[in-house]
Amino acid sequence: MTIDDAPGLWRVQLGLECKAFDGGSRLAPVPCTDPDPLPTGYAVRYHNGSTELAFAAAAPAWFVDRIGRHSTDELIDQPEALAKQLQTDGHTIDLSHFHTYRFDGTAAVEQQAIIRDGPEAYSIVMDGQPVAAASSSRSNDSAAELWIETDPAHRRHGYAAVLAQAWATDVQQNAKIAFYSHLHENAASAALARHLGVLPLFEIIAIDLK
Repeated sequence: MTIDDAPGLWRVQLGLECKAFDGGSRLAPVPCTDPDPLPTGYAVRYHNGSTELAFAAAAPAWFVDRIGRHSTDELIDQPEALAKQLQTDGHTIDLSHFHTYRFDGTAAVEQQAIIRDGPEAYSIVMDGQPVAAASSSRSNDSAAELWIETDPAHRRHGYAAVLAQAWATDVQQNAKIAFYSHLHENAASAALARHLGVLPLFEIIAIDLK
């Protein structure tokens, strides 16, 4: 599946989160051992500028109608306006803004100090102590998504990039898609994405009606 099929790749990522379309236009949970919560709706903007709205099967009709009055670009670029409007109407929503990327191919990885901790799991150890780690936050037969953390005292040494490449090589060698996602406000993770040269796929506003 190529980057040009970004909607298909989003559906692959949804599968990692134990979510799927129900045969129509609504989303429903899929049984698994560690499901992610399903928000009431999503606004998705793909890397080519195309957009999509999707709603949980349990989303109330008034909510679908209200969200549908806005363009997807408006929802993504001005989410606070939507939250304020619904709060004025007596409803509360939680908004989460994510960016998702795909690793493209593999890269040479410096092996010094890298420890393989298990399938799709690596760390860098110094003086007997792990200073950075990377593993799959979610994984299935089709794809995996990167989780990475560096000890604050050992940041800005390139450890995250080295581990991310080792992880991505492991995932892709098993013919799986390697995803990386971060919150919109996470500047450090956005900088890592730029450094890694990962391919942007889509950005998403998850809209959860409370």
